Amino acid sequence: MTVFDEVNLPPEPIEFQTRPLTVGAKLWCGAVTFFFAAFLFGYVYLRSLDVNHGWIIGKNVSPSGGLGVSVMALLLLSGVLWRIGSKRPHDTVATGVVAIVLAVIAVALQFVEYTTLGFGPASGGYASVFIGWTVTYILAAICAIYWIEVQVVTIWRASKREVTEEEEAIMRAGADASSFFWAYYVAIGVFAYIILYLV
Repeated sequence: MTVFDEVNLPPEPIEFQTRPLTVGAKLWCGAVTFFFAAFLFGYVYLRSLDVNHGWIIGKNVSPSGGLGVSVMALLLLSGVLWRIGSKRPHDTVATGVVAIVLAVIAVALQFVEYTTLGFGPASGGYASVFIGWTVTYILAAICAIYWIEVQVVTIWRASKREVTEEEEAIMRAGADASSFFWAYYVAIGVFAYIILYLV
């Protein structure tokens, strides 16, 4: 028997359990911002210096605009749907499933785009930044999609049984945290699309 077994402590307030999810999501947003800022810096630095005219090497160094728009539109729709759905208890599972399907299609289209590229990372500064930025973005997106899937399945399973107020609050906080992060992450993707495809 330990000292802790003899002490009757009141249960931890629910706010103390839900707040770390929100704070954690915001911290992840900050980390992701600084991570992708490195690619933005690489883009601006390499393009402005253009040492030995190495920004673009070769003639066919331009990604498919149609596939780029499709990927971005699907991710944007997924982010908006999940953000709205996470706030509506009766629609969370349905909108979560649709958001996941849209995001998975976007990831698949991004990989299709890689098969259609007429350039590789050695085709100049632009090509290396494009491939580095999009590959890391899409791989991290897969992890975020998994987070959404975990939240949706947890809420779906809970709908099949009786849940306490505390469990409901924690599930809602988890869905809100993942939707906040996903919306932010998609916004970074929109910014990346503008830089890599339009500028």
